[in-house]
Amino acid sequence: MPPFELREALRYMGVRGEPTTELMQLAQEAETLLTKAANYRWRSVRLPLHGDGSALLLGELPLTGQSIRRHLDGCTEAILLCGTLGSGVDQLIRREMLLHPARALAVNGCAAALLEARLDDTYAKLAQTLHTENLTLTSRFSPGYGDLPLSLQEPLLALLEAYRIGLTLNAGGQLQPEKSVTALCGIGASIQTARGCGHACSSCPNTDCAYRRQSPGKESSP
Repeated sequence: MPPFELREALRYMGVRGEPTTELMQLAQEAETLLTKAANYRWRSVRLPLHGDGSALLLGELPLTGQSIRRHLDGCTEAILLCGTLGSGVDQLIRREMLLHPARALAVNGCAAALLEARLDDTYAKLAQTLHTENLTLTSRFSPGYGDLPLSLQEPLLALLEAYRIGLTLNAGGQLQPEKSVTALCGIGASIQTARGCGHACSSCPNTDCAYRRQSPGKESSP
C-alpha cells in the first residue's frame, strides 16, 4: 500500500515538536506492519441537493445543522463517500495492545494517517472526473464535524451500501472497522474547493481536540 506522511502519524500519536529516535522507530515499525494488514476499500454515490430554505435534502435524506448548510452553500449535488482500511487493522491493533502497547499506539496513529492519505487519493480521483464536466468538488465534511450529527452515519451507510466493503455500525453507533470514514463533498459549477480546512478543524467548536490541526503561524495542541 502506498506510503503516508509519518509527520501526520506522529500528530495522531500526540507527539509535539521533534520526535525522539525511539518514537520514529516505533512509527517505522508500525508502517511496516500496516503494509501487510491494511486493505483500503471505498464506495461513493452522487446525489442531488435541494431544499426550500427550511430543510436541505441529500436525495431524500434531510441534512441537519448549520455547518453542513454553510459547507454545501451554492452546491447542486453532492458525493457521498466512505472508505475503510478493513478489519485486519483492528485485529493488528488489538494484538499489539497485548504484545507491545507502545507500538500499538504507533500503529493506531499510522493507521489514521494512512486512512486520511488514501481518502485524499480517492477525493483527487473524484475531483478529476468532475473536472471533465467543468464541475468543482468541495473538501470533505463528515458526521461529527461542526453540528452535523453522528446519528447521520446509519442512513449514509445505507445510501452507500457500505456493507459491500464490510463497513457497518456497531451497537454503540460507531463505524466498524474502526479505521473507517464517511464524508460528504459538495458539487458545483463555481464554488470554492476548500472551505476552511479540508477537515473542518478551523470551523470546529471543539478547540481542545487532541488531533486539531495547527493553523499557519500559530502553535496549537497536537
